[in-house]
Formats: sequence, structure tokens, C-alpha cells
Amino acid sequence: MEISWGRAMWRNFLGQSPDWYKLALLVFLIVNPFIFLANPFIA
Repeated sequence: MEISWGRAMWRNFLGQSPDWYKLALLVFLIVNPFIFLANPFIA
């Protein structure tokens, strides 16, 4: 059975790290530029 591209990327991202850690890191990476635009001192 072949694995989808998205699932393969998720499994390879940060190796054996727990899924909650991977998700938290991605959320921070996505949200931080918007926070920086609003107030650079906070970001």
C-alpha cells in the first residue's frame, strides 16, 4: 500500500517527535508572522 504525499511529509517532519509537538510547531510558525505584523515587539 502506498502512502500519500501529505502523510509521508507528516511522518518525516521532525522524525519520531510526537504529533502534538509537530502540530504545535507548525501552528507557531504559521501564526508568528501575523503577530509580527500586528506588533513586532511581541513576536
